Amino acid sequence: MPTEFETDAFYRSASLGLAWLDAREPAPRRFGPAADAAWRNYAGHPAVLTEVDRLELLLRDAATLHPDAFGPRAVFSIEGLTNDEPFGQWTLTPAPGLAREVLRGAPLGSSAREARSLIEEAARAWGASLGAKTAVPTIGPTTRVLCVGVGALVALVARFEEDRTLDVAEQLLVVTERPALRQLAGLAGLALGAPVAPRCLAPSLSVDALRTRGVARMDVLVSSDDGTTQERAAAEAWLSEFGR
Repeated sequence: MPTEFETDAFYRSASLGLAWLDAREPAPRRFGPAADAAWRNYAGHPAVLTEVDRLELLLRDAATLHPDAFGPRAVFSIEGLTNDEPFGQWTLTPAPGLAREVLRGAPLGSSAREARSLIEEAARAWGASLGAKTAVPTIGPTTRVLCVGVGALVALVARFEEDRTLDVAEQLLVVTERPALRQLAGLAGLALGAPVAPRCLAPSLSVDALRTRGVARMDVLVSSDDGTTQERAAAEAWLSEFGR
């Protein structure tokens, strides 16, 4: 089960994704005075629904298109649910006051400007330390990239944002079992306009398991200091097996 910290981090990070969506709509409908007024009418007088209900409804709506960014099923790898059930039997709630904080704060900030900023802010919500800037090799439209670590993902998002001929969903594989990286990968797909998020592969997967998932080639590895020993070892072994 997710810890209290992980639960709060999920909601904070997801709220940044909501703000990203809102900033790109002609009439923002999630944050701001108009959204507040619409919610008061919906919640009734006296209000039957809470601000936690409001936040979860927003997340459920966003998860219909971006389940990897907004759905606990994908972020926490909850078993026994189908892909069209982003929340399923999720019963955890954020800390008291968190929903009010993110709804009233309208967390646009720098995340409204560029994809890299969104991922950086979401990473901070998860308590991740980005550390030194990660070097990224030359990536072409057919390059398959293995990513290990939050810092590496941030650097790769910046690279994919610079060159829109690249396809993050098709070319990027994130090696992790960590909920933080799974949600950040989902937000990366959202921010870069991909129809689906880049795939996250558990470092415990065997070569045969990867093949059954359609993995046929890996070209380069981008790793940052925050990657775990297990993630890095798996990525290096896979690159040796699948590299050209």
